[in-house]
Amino acid sequence: MGNIDVGQVVRNSVQGSTEGATSGSMLGGLLLTINQATDIIPPWWSTSRDKELRKFVHKCDHLSGAVYTMSAKMKSIPIKVVARDKSIKTHVALANMYTDILLASQFGEGWPKFFEKFVEDLVCQDNGAFAEVVGAGPKDGPIRGMAMNLCHLDSARCTRTGDREYPVVYYHTDGKKYKLHYSRVLFASQMPATRIEMNEVGFCAVSRVINIGQTLLDISVYKQEKLGSRPNRQILLTGGGLDPDDVMAAAAMGEAQNTAAGLTRYQKTLVMGDRNIQNPVLQIIDMSKLYDGFDERESIIIGMAIIAMGFGMDARELFPAMEAGATKADAIIQHIKERGKGPGEILQTMEGALNLKFLPPYLMAQFDFQDDTQDRQSAEIGNIRAQKRERDIKNAVTSPRVERELMVDSGELTEEQFESLELEDGRLEDGVTVDVLFFDKDPDYKKFLSGVTEGNYEQKMSDIMEIIINSRDAELIRKGRRAIAAIKYKFVTLAEEKAQREVDSARREAMIQGALFPDAGADQGNGGKKPTGKKPDTSYQQERFGRKLPRQTVNAPDETQNYQKGNDETDNNENESQE
Repeated sequence: MGNIDVGQVVRNSVQGSTEGATSGSMLGGLLLTINQATDIIPPWWSTSRDKELRKFVHKCDHLSGAVYTMSAKMKSIPIKVVARDKSIKTHVALANMYTDILLASQFGEGWPKFFEKFVEDLVCQDNGAFAEVVGAGPKDGPIRGMAMNLCHLDSARCTRTGDREYPVVYYHTDGKKYKLHYSRVLFASQMPATRIEMNEVGFCAVSRVINIGQTLLDISVYKQEKLGSRPNRQILLTGGGLDPDDVMAAAAMGEAQNTAAGLTRYQKTLVMGDRNIQNPVLQIIDMSKLYDGFDERESIIIGMAIIAMGFGMDARELFPAMEAGATKADAIIQHIKERGKGPGEILQTMEGALNLKFLPPYLMAQFDFQDDTQDRQSAEIGNIRAQKRERDIKNAVTSPRVERELMVDSGELTEEQFESLELEDGRLEDGVTVDVLFFDKDPDYKKFLSGVTEGNYEQKMSDIMEIIINSRDAELIRKGRRAIAAIKYKFVTLAEEKAQREVDSARREAMIQGALFPDAGADQGNGGKKPTGKKPDTSYQQERFGRKLPRQTVNAPDETQNYQKGNDETDNNENESQE
């Protein structure tokens, strides 16, 4: 937060001074007399309605608690600015600088201070929330250079004009007005109107639950008036009639006695009767009982459920007693669903506004809307997807490029990461081999790739790398990286693939030659046989002599060698006699 000049921010803010302001009275918003005003607040929409909404939130404890829970949750979510292409060091350094600027929002008071006010206006005002992008240049013109700060604007002092160039007029506390250029103001509303003349005035969360809020407020007021103003708790009535004067006198005496006793809320039982009544009967009459059939707990639970629905939050976060018997798994599911409702919508709205008007196009804002449970679930899902990708690629169902495209669609890879991986494989974003850049007519590619040969390609790559390191032009850096990939693909990758193909071809040829001509190239020093390095095949001899064979009839002495080995001793003697 100490990296910004707060004084410079104030001097360049329409809220910090009145320089350049023009005289004028505060203009009222467009008032549509759709219906007559109700007993709660004026009809939608008028500036007076937004004023009454603010007052009503302060009256109703249930609504003010919901607004606090929402704003406290939102301001506690960390925000940072990241480079879309993290390989460009200058972009990463600039992202860190913008992160420091955001963390010093609201004239240096900090991002939580700014975002809390922005969220409160967003959920409490139909007109929506507004923020000033502070920067150099005329205050009624576009920002010059980078943004300096982000400051909240009071929604009640902002009027939507419908003009694209100057969409908002801000009315200062000194009675002067400022036209805000579209580059100097962020604004948003919930459920913006579709009628063009309404200039996207919305229907905020408080408006969506105003009736149930009034019901809960009525219950609270009823309880206070019925139970909290020291009413007569009950009357103990003796049998017989009572004179009205006697009743009033007894009530006055009871009030005096309770006051003397120091009671401010609780009233003792009032006793009335007449000593002249014969055969008295005692009767107790309750005076402070709520209406029949009233269930306070059920009324509050239903009311808080409707408020949670209007705010787009988990009801148990606003009112923990909503479902006391819910399991941990239910809570996790509700937490995940919540990210896609109110809180998720607010974060997406702010990220989009910052990316559009506060940050350069090569940077983006990110909220770390996660916790340990969500991180674990994300890791498990990622592991399952990785296993499926590996199986599909192995079975040739898909390809690495197709899987990368799917990962971009699911948010697992950015466009910049996808391009970097494709360049490593020798392809451009559209799938064409990267060596087509040698024929590209772009002047930068011609400069990078002209005159590249097998003798100088390494020096060319070094020259291009030096340009990338020293350049601040993001597009030139991307072209340089593509040119390096093209050189590497043509002079390194293709050469390696060619050499590998030659080695594989020679190996296959040698195997074929060895199989067809096992005795080719006889070596005279090795008994006329060329050593092959393989053991001789003796399976035939083993089958012939390794087991007992049927006895054979010998017709000639020279056939005694066919007798089976391992015959008994008698057979051996016979063989010897024949010889």
